[in-house]
Amino acid sequence: MKDFIKKIINFMKHNVGVSIIVILVFIFLIFTLCYLLFANNISVIEENKIKNGTSDLVNYFDDLVDTKSNKIDKYILFTLDYYDGMYSKKELTVTEIYEFIKKHFTIKISEDDIKNIGITELLVENNVVYDFNKNSYKLNSVKVNTSSLAQTSIKYYKLEKISKVNKKKYKATYRIYTITNPFDMLNYYMDKNNKTEGVLEGDSYVYDLKDLEPIKNYLSGSGSLLDLKRCIEDEDISNYAKKGGTIKITYVIEDDNVLIDKIK
Repeated sequence: MKDFIKKIINFMKHNVGVSIIVILVFIFLIFTLCYLLFANNISVIEENKIKNGTSDLVNYFDDLVDTKSNKIDKYILFTLDYYDGMYSKKELTVTEIYEFIKKHFTIKISEDDIKNIGITELLVENNVVYDFNKNSYKLNSVKVNTSSLAQTSIKYYKLEKISKVNKKKYKATYRIYTITNPFDMLNYYMDKNNKTEGVLEGDSYVYDLKDLEPIKNYLSGSGSLLDLKRCIEDEDISNYAKKGGTIKITYVIEDDNVLIDKIK
């Protein structure tokens, strides 16, 4: 081994040019390896930015994932459902819809595109009407009863992984869980509350119990689906929902906004 090392040293002494090239190639390979290992690692700040920027949007992914339409009508429906769930606002002007889409998606559209698409089959199926006088879309409420809510499955998208593609682009993987009967969720958390042991603080016991009101309100028809979804805890979801496949969503960060680029 020593003789081999001596031969290499002697070779390098007598072939300086070749030695310099070998050293430069070695340095280049080291830098390339470091770049591949660390350049695309996502930071905690970047990960939290994406989580915080999409935490409420995730609740309406059904409009994008389950919709077969290749038209912009699914983005109109997504916007209406979002405003209905977040702010109980059921009617939006074309301008409001355009501003929302521009803020959350990379898709290139104009106000005229939204206005001219009118009412499509997808929008009709989801009780959306268009007011030509106001240039607005409205989501009509549909009265439901407890039995129909119990039979309506709910999809929940659990974030499993976020990876960095490049400086501005990120890819997130979500696991799809389906709650086939929302009463299963209520029963699970009722049972969990009953089994919760109190913690002695001073002279009394304190119980960390799950707030069940949002779930009960939804099942009675007086609450929102959004409030129910906010009660879902990732560590519990497998106890009352069926585990399904995954979807991958590509996000782009532009001007401090997290935009949805692709879904597959």
